[in-house]
Amino acid sequence: MIRYLLLIYILLFALVACDRQVEIENPYPIKAKYCQLNDTLLGNWESDSVWIFTRVDSLDSTIINTRPTYFYDMKVRCAEDTNFLLEYTNYGGVVTREFYSNNFESSDTSVLLYDELDFDRNTPSYEINYNFSSDSAMLLNYFRQLNSDQRTEIFVWLKRQ
Repeated sequence: MIRYLLLIYILLFALVACDRQVEIENPYPIKAKYCQLNDTLLGNWESDSVWIFTRVDSLDSTIINTRPTYFYDMKVRCAEDTNFLLEYTNYGGVVTREFYSNNFESSDTSVLLYDELDFDRNTPSYEINYNFSSDSAMLLNYFRQLNSDQRTEIFVWLKRQ
């Protein structure tokens, strides 16, 4: 009988003493969620017109496409589902996400997009310039450095949906 009590006591002690020594936290990093934005930018926007300028330094030329078959959509939200999304659809119906961020802010002339782990917001990943012509229309432009000799600048005229 004493042996059984001793065995129960040892098992009980082992169960109580075997507490976790290491707390395993979530292995995935927490993403930065930040939105400091001009209220006029909020909402859904769609393209009215798109121009694409491609500058090729090696050829010392500029190619201007004023009728590309792209249709842009921009969605900007600063609530619980904070996000900045700029995507385009080509003539074949393929949707391409050009910019997406949960960590962004705006100035009077541009939207600065930061990496999802950049809590300090020191260096923007992208800068998108904008200019309002009215409360429901704006010109958005940004560029892509495709390689050292080629740069594409995109102008998108947007209207509010």
